[in-house]
Amino acid sequence: MPTIGFLGGSTASTQSEWTAAFVQRLRPAVLAAKQGTSVIPIVLPRLNATPFGHFKEPVHLKNAAAEKLPRTYIRCVQWPNAVFDRYAETARQTAGWRYREFATSHISYITHPHQVADLLFEITI
Repeated sequence: MPTIGFLGGSTASTQSEWTAAFVQRLRPAVLAAKQGTSVIPIVLPRLNATPFGHFKEPVHLKNAAAEKLPRTYIRCVQWPNAVFDRYAETARQTAGWRYREFATSHISYITHPHQVADLLFEITI
């Protein structure tokens, strides 16, 4: 099984290794962002990594109408990551894509839920 060098040097080769590396990196971001809020006791025990299969397997669109849907790339810039930077640059330069930045960590849906909701509302209009 190939390793996933995605999390700042992580060489996870299994889902459990990936999850452990992901949670270890995110935990400080959650604590720093919302210290003292009621979300911390709920979020930390449930923090889990996204399955890493989507980093290895290509997406195949089977519906031509999907090509016409608007797309938005949201880059959370307080999460340094060359892979995300490359995707962001592609989105900036590709017709049909909108690009937005959040001055947050990768987990803005936890640390800044109102701003995420506002942006989701904006991009659906």
